[in-house]
Amino acid sequence: MLLSLIMIFTKRYQKHYLKYGAFTHYIVGSGMTFWTLVRAFQALDRTYWRIPTEFNPHYYFGIAVLGLVMFMFLSGWLTVIIGQFTTPKPWQHHKELFVKIG
Repeated sequence: MLLSLIMIFTKRYQKHYLKYGAFTHYIVGSGMTFWTLVRAFQALDRTYWRIPTEFNPHYYFGIAVLGLVMFMFLSGWLTVIIGQFTTPKPWQHHKELFVKIG
């Protein structure tokens, strides 16, 4: 939860320090994704890489969270990649455009 708040803070309140805020955002997001994958592999290892057949919402919620974390991670990096190839319009100032996008 604390790392999520740091990510929100870096995108919402550090727009004027775009390089530092973006770097912090990327590092924290990558760390959260890595930690989620490690814990997911540990959980799957405990069940011998099978999802138990009895109904337990915890298993299905965990799989949904893993999918959402991976989706957020990949969509964030895709946004960064697309932003690298997007050229600003001539009448827009470069820094102003990135503050709006950020």
